Amino acid sequence: MREIKQKQKAVIYLFFGMLVAASLFLFGNAQAQTGDQLPPESGQTNLINCFQYYNFGSVDIRIDPSRYTYQSSETMVFKGTLENKNDYPVVDGEVYVKIYRRDSGSENARNGDFQIAEFKALKGINIDSRAKKGVNFDYRLPERLAPGEYLAQFFFEVSGKYNLAGLSFHSSMPGSVTSFAVKSAAGGAVYFDKDNVKVNGKPYGFRQVSQPEQSENGITVSAPLKNPTAEAADIEIQKDIFFWDALDEKNKLNSESEKITLPPNGSVDVSYAIPKPQYSVYLIRFTAKGSAGQSIIGVRPTVNGIFQPRLNYPALASFPLKSGQKSVLFTCFHNAGVDRNKGRVILILKDDQGNIIKEHSYDGDVTGEMLGTAAEFVPEKNYNKVTLLAEIYNDKGELADSSVENYDCNRFDPSICETSSGEPASPLAITLPPEEPFAATSPLFWLVDYRGGKIILEIFAGIVLLIVAGIVVKKTVLNKEIDQNNLNITNG
Repeated sequence: MREIKQKQKAVIYLFFGMLVAASLFLFGNAQAQTGDQLPPESGQTNLINCFQYYNFGSVDIRIDPSRYTYQSSETMVFKGTLENKNDYPVVDGEVYVKIYRRDSGSENARNGDFQIAEFKALKGINIDSRAKKGVNFDYRLPERLAPGEYLAQFFFEVSGKYNLAGLSFHSSMPGSVTSFAVKSAAGGAVYFDKDNVKVNGKPYGFRQVSQPEQSENGITVSAPLKNPTAEAADIEIQKDIFFWDALDEKNKLNSESEKITLPPNGSVDVSYAIPKPQYSVYLIRFTAKGSAGQSIIGVRPTVNGIFQPRLNYPALASFPLKSGQKSVLFTCFHNAGVDRNKGRVILILKDDQGNIIKEHSYDGDVTGEMLGTAAEFVPEKNYNKVTLLAEIYNDKGELADSSVENYDCNRFDPSICETSSGEPASPLAITLPPEEPFAATSPLFWLVDYRGGKIILEIFAGIVLLIVAGIVVKKTVLNKEIDQNNLNITNG
């Protein structure tokens, strides 16, 4: 038995030795992908981890109504603060709001609550690094709301495009949320039946990751609009079709309306068809307004086989710019779909006279994952007002997306014009693996993509596999030893 125990220990030591060695190898490999400092004028691909500078969730939203209970058509007053947790200032920020009536049913976990409104509450917001800003705005509730508990979801984005808190196109990813109640004698109001929405005849889940549609099949979205009241309701239906999301009116591709009459306690299917999709992601939004209330629903189908490069948050990692003090300009980018192809990203920083301070470009793969590119530079003089231009081109050399970010220290507390925001870290180069990119349709996509890529997941998976393999090896060896010992006893 002593011999068996010694061999058991030997197996355990060997297993843990293999585990440590393999973990160090995986970690070292990950560091090799993320840890090479990029020289200021590097001839490399200039690819970085997007999340070295871009921090999703980095603006903290704390906004609440002035009281809890309201009536339909009443004006609400919202007050609160926005806190920028970044080490650089945020410019041209906006607060977007979506209002929901809470669904207390069992389907809430799968498809969320009943949306009744969405709107841009504030824009032109500038917040210094590590600073707070007080905000307030009014909102008039729609007529004839059903009584119950309501939610206000808040989102913070820059330039009507780039999400720093929450994802406005996703019903369960707000930057923050608050609640209020509505008392009403209406008893009920029209609503879109979110639990029976279909895309190409298949059930659509608002909190699930849907599979991309094939472009040759087209897209047809249908949503039942229900009238729970005992009276017929005259309703106007607005159909707005967007690329990506509804934050920017420039994303709107089409808009049309129709008038319908909903029978008492009846239902009508509202639908829209795109026979030949030209974009990789659509947001199809239906808005119903009329004598029996108001309801909104937004469906976001994706399409395979379409390459649609998109920028995501071009910015400066420090501002104002000080003579002799290093700064970094950067941007994230990705394909709006899941396909991988070649593209080109250009960043140009200019002073208030149009003179170029710094130019930077990236030429290479654009994938469904969020990637980044950056360049550090040292200004030869102070700059309190600059403009950052960003462009991304597709594989055909066509402009796919662009952005203009204006920095002016006088839009913040003017005292920052005389202070220094410190030097940011230098960009760390990564190498894009040659295999197929991690699919954006995976249930892990938002978790992994918004927390820095696949590397942590790869290390974790490798360790799990080693543990399982070690257990199997250990069990096999020990079973053989026990069998041999039993055989020796029997023969003895």
